[in-house]
Amino acid sequence: MGLQGVCILMVMRKGKMKVKKYKVGSVGVDSGTILICDPCYIKEDYDYEKVVEPTLGKPFAEALGGLGFVTTAGYGDGCYDVIVEVVEDPPELGGWERVKSITVEFIKDE
Repeated sequence: MGLQGVCILMVMRKGKMKVKKYKVGSVGVDSGTILICDPCYIKEDYDYEKVVEPTLGKPFAEALGGLGFVTTAGYGDGCYDVIVEVVEDPPELGGWERVKSITVEFIKDE
């Protein structure tokens, strides 16, 4: 299993969505990489070297046997802004705000 087809669940919504963007904070990087996964997949025997090794020589790779994703962080160590986009469900679905996307901004546009 890999990034080519694991855990793909996408909900298509009809009509225009009202999208709100929030800068929710930042993420600190001290290893030059970021790991994205469900926290339940990080076990006591987590091997940092094994997780980041696939990014040597390339900017991103699957991690944790396809259950996560690891990427290099722009220019390495630092503190990077995190932007969240949310959409609101229609009233008939409860009107809840749901996370549409999360962006970690490693390199800012000029």
